[in-house]
Amino acid sequence: MKPGSIWKKYLEKEKKNCRVPRMLLTVIVVSALIADAVIIGGVYWSATYDSSILNYVTQQNMLITAVSVLVIGLVLTTVCTYFSVTHCLKMRGSELY
Repeated sequence: MKPGSIWKKYLEKEKKNCRVPRMLLTVIVVSALIADAVIIGGVYWSATYDSSILNYVTQQNMLITAVSVLVIGLVLTTVCTYFSVTHCLKMRGSELY
């Protein structure tokens, strides 16, 4: 059996149950928002000590950082999920635990 066919079967199964991908997407977006809030809060907190930081960190830089965190989180989560699902599909029930 080809590895790609395992992934196709998984996707066909998940099309019937769309709750899991929506939940995964919600977790990714919420975690990205929390990470962005920490980054932006850290920049503005450090600006209270040295206001010259705001000359280097613009709104455009912060927007690029926020979008990058979201995209990298999405890609990383998708890749990790793919490898863990394909690994677990190859295992027998007695080997899972």
